[in-house]
Amino acid sequence: MFKKSYYASFDKPFKLTSAKNNTEQFINNLPSDKLDIIDEVQLAKGNFSYLKI
Repeated sequence: MFKKSYYASFDKPFKLTSAKNNTEQFINNLPSDKLDIIDEVQLAKGNFSYLKI
């Protein structure tokens, strides 16, 4: 199903800030043809509603 995975970590301040400031854009920019793995997602608790899609 997925050819490879994409890994993002919210341990990196830029990724966390980007996700918090514009969650919809961050989620939309994740590769759709890969399994997206977001480490430390609990650091951006308000973003969970976008991840239900």
